[in-house]
Order: sequence, then structure tokens, then C-alpha cells
Amino acid sequence: MARNVMMVLCVVVTCMVVVAPYAEAITCGQVNGYLASCLPYLTKGGTPTPKCCAGVKSLKDAAKTTADRQATCACLKNAYSSSINANYAKSLPGKCGVSIPYTISPSTDCSKIPIFFTTRSFDTFRNREMSTGGGFIRQQLANLDLRMIIDYSLVEWKELEEEEPTGNEWEDRKVGRRKDFLLRRMELAKHFIRTNIEPKWMVLCLLPVLPPELRPIYHIDEDKLVTSDINEIYRRIIYRNNTLTDLLF
Repeated sequence: MARNVMMVLCVVVTCMVVVAPYAEAITCGQVNGYLASCLPYLTKGGTPTPKCCAGVKSLKDAAKTTADRQATCACLKNAYSSSINANYAKSLPGKCGVSIPYTISPSTDCSKIPIFFTTRSFDTFRNREMSTGGGFIRQQLANLDLRMIIDYSLVEWKELEEEEPTGNEWEDRKVGRRKDFLLRRMELAKHFIRTNIEPKWMVLCLLPVLPPELRPIYHIDEDKLVTSDINEIYRRIIYRNNTLTDLLF
């Protein structure tokens, strides 16, 4: 039981929480996924939809590092070569109530995008709450928008599917692994929606402590013991808590 709980939790965190799965910068497929619902506004103008603005805000939150911002800039510059209107694109963040300390246009030098940590953002950075452990994982899982994850993943998967093989075995394998990852993420998100299960339920908030009589240990041979899974999870928790105590104090 304990092993199954830990395994499911690891799968959920790996497939769903995509804050920073790799050290790589954000990809154009991800940018296109965030802004897919903004295409009508970017081509014809008018008023951006709430879903479009939600994508803009999510993109800003996802582009956390300098590399992410420069990659996003390059992806948007490439988009200007299509039917996207530069003026509509420039006004989109303001219409969605999103503040960006720089502008992106066909003439922008993406390598000069401001660094992530500046004096302007120091107060925000200082007041952020640093969270660790199961409580933080549960909070991240509770904030997931499963349908948005499916939409973004599908857009990126279709873009990768349309790409021709590069001839480089390493790059082709990398693309294949990314496509498999996106499929697993979509299947897992659909499973949660279909079964009406909240991802945050995968984190145990209260661990029941059963009396020893309900979790006995049987001595089979001289060096062999048979015990229940709940004893094993208790043992791991005690061991890791003691290890943390030794490290911290």
C-alpha cells in the first residue's frame, strides 16, 4: 500500500507539475499553446477573450527565467512573419491587465531582454513564501487547471507531430520522448476529469496510526519477518524525519 501511494504520487508530480521539469528554456510549442485562443484577436483585433487573457497570464508566470523570456521573445518574433498584426500583439498584455517591463516587436533584440531578478522585482521576490514538502506539492496540485493542461499539451503535441525528422538520432529521440510525455500527461489529466478525482487527493494530509495489534509482525525464520505495508511507511517516515532533524539541528 505504502509503495503504491508513493508510486502514484511520483507519477502525478512528474506528469502534472511542470514548473521546471528540465533546465531547458520554454519552447515555441508551449508559447503557441498558451496563446492559441488569442489568434482571433491577434489577426482581427477587437477584445481578447477571457481564455486568451488567462493564457497570457499563464505564459507570463511560466516564463520565469531570463532564458524563458528570451525564448518567448524569439517565438513571438517568428510569429510576426505570419498574419499576426504587430500592433494587436503589442497591445494584448495591456488589454489583459498583464504588466510586461519590455516590448516585443520585429526589431526587438531578444538577447537584451532584462534579467529575471532586478531591483524593481526585489520587493515581490522578498515577500514570496518559500514552501517545501508535501504541503507545497498539494498546493501545486490543487491549482492545476486540467482542461487547460490538456489544451496546451495537445497544441504542442500537434506541432511536434508535424515536424519532419531532423536526421539527428539524438534530436529525434528527444522529440519522441517529449511527445510520449505529452500523451501521458493528457491521459492522466483526462483520467482525473473522467473519474471526478482531484489531483490534490493524492497527497496524504493525515496519516492514521493503527495500534500494533492491527499491524502485527510475524517471525517466520531466524532472519525473516513478515509485516504489513503500513509498518513500512511508518518506518520510512520516522527514518526521514530523524534524518531531517539531524541535518537541520
